[in-house]
Amino acid sequence: GFDFLHKLFMTATGLAPYKAPAKPVYIDKSDFKTDYPFVMVSGFWSWGHYTRSHQKFPYWGFLTGESYEKSFSASGIPTVVSDVSPLGSAWDRACELYAQLTGTVVDYGRAHSEKYHHSRYGEDYTGRGLLKKWDTENKINIICHSFGGPPSALFATLLSEGSSEEKAATNDGSLSPLFEGGKSGMINSITGLAGAYNGTSLVMAKQAIEDTEKHLHKYFPLHKIDPLFGVLKRMAGDFEALTTGEVPDEDTGLYDMVPDNSVELNKKIKIQKDIYYFTVPCCTTKNSPAKNAQVIDWKVTDIFFSLFGQIIGMTNTSTPGGIVLGKDWQPNDGLVNTISEQGPALEEKTFLHTVPSGVKPEEIERGRYYVLETYRGSHNDLCGGTLRPNKPAKQYLTDIIKMIGSLP
Repeated sequence: GFDFLHKLFMTATGLAPYKAPAKPVYIDKSDFKTDYPFVMVSGFWSWGHYTRSHQKFPYWGFLTGESYEKSFSASGIPTVVSDVSPLGSAWDRACELYAQLTGTVVDYGRAHSEKYHHSRYGEDYTGRGLLKKWDTENKINIICHSFGGPPSALFATLLSEGSSEEKAATNDGSLSPLFEGGKSGMINSITGLAGAYNGTSLVMAKQAIEDTEKHLHKYFPLHKIDPLFGVLKRMAGDFEALTTGEVPDEDTGLYDMVPDNSVELNKKIKIQKDIYYFTVPCCTTKNSPAKNAQVIDWKVTDIFFSLFGQIIGMTNTSTPGGIVLGKDWQPNDGLVNTISEQGPALEEKTFLHTVPSGVKPEEIERGRYYVLETYRGSHNDLCGGTLRPNKPAKQYLTDIIKMIGSLP
């Protein structure tokens, strides 16, 4: 079963000692003021409820030997995991999330589907929706990871304000309820974990890859590292094509994660005054004055993210749109810049320099982004996707859930 596969993987990699999955952490609900279900929205290249492997290899907890969905539900906290497109754009993912929550057919919109030349309708979730009841009396809390962040923020905007483009293009009575708007009050909170809200400078890392290669040539024979860096350079070339507009398909998550393109995406997102917003930036690097860059902090870094983290930490460039990806953008979690994870570049944010368990619920207001304390760990730590056993990550997430439950 899953336990055997987990043991085999951990033993084969030799990157972390195998430990049998611990018993699910019980979450004390004595301070909860609401009992709204939690909807988990996964990141880029993810899977969820409707994928065959979900039950034995869940995205949330998959390298811990534990399903976070089952653990939270066992504590009396209703939890479901959405299954949005692993490579889809923020728009497509928002449309899929709506259909999965409501148990309806995915409608990407007439205007959108015609613009990007794909089918207007997607999978039919009739009779197998994730929620039994969802309205202003039965709200939801969204927990989103990585590129689950931008689609969730866009989803909340569409629910409340609809889409003027889709309304203008659809006059035959077939407009999706998602694009009608007028559905405020159905989301209680949105919490982004390592959210790629403003893209990642990894897509602009060609120069940093070359700098990293030169640095490593001092310590390793050329024939041992050149093949790897040849692959990375080709990847960087593909990313560079994205930033210069040479890629014909703009309706993808990868396109949305280009910093310049994220600016355009964020123009479609509006803060909703009836929602609690939280973000949790992550970071596994530390400053290196000698290199004038950020370098990997091995005490908190998962080895899988180490090379990418080093590349992002050395990136110092500007985008074609004029975004300076300098020292402020160098701290990162191995895939995404820490500064990008603080929330979409919209309005003024509120920064909380306390751990989640120390936040006083009565001090938190709806309609503002609260940036919680930066978590010292890799990009997948908080969703349970780390090769390094990490109990603090699970505790941090449960603290956040307890905080959200205690809000009025």
